[in-house]
Amino acid sequence: DIRTVDVRIANLRKKLNLSEEIRTISKAGYRLEER
Repeated sequence: DIRTVDVRIANLRKKLNLSEEIRTISKAGYRLEER
């Protein structure tokens, strides 16, 4: 499913409270930033 990664990232953001640290990079993927 094409949304699998999106769902996994959303769950990580919620579970680990990383909504600001996990950035979506358009047409590239995701980036984890330091706090």
